[in-house]
Amino acid sequence: QELHRAALRFPRHRFHFVGVDPPGLTAAVTQGETAHSAKPFESDPYGCHDAGLRAKREARNPFRRTVSYPLGCPALAPLISQCLRLPYGGPLPWDGWAAPR
Repeated sequence: QELHRAALRFPRHRFHFVGVDPPGLTAAVTQGETAHSAKPFESDPYGCHDAGLRAKREARNPFRRTVSYPLGCPALAPLISQCLRLPYGGPLPWDGWAAPR
């Protein structure tokens, strides 16, 4: 959750993740999820360079249809198109959402 939040530069104080783990989840499954799903995002925050992350992305779009998110929300199009290992540096709609005092 924190890796994705940071990649979006979404303010921590406005972010709350609610996840649902299936009943009977074993420690081995949790460790595998961390190693194969979360760990690659540490060095590839947008999932463009790691072969495993790239393959997952391609599998979610088997017919190579247009990704509609940039078309539906032009303000996020540059972020969605980001494919560097560095955090996106351009403007975002939530820039300036100050932390509560």
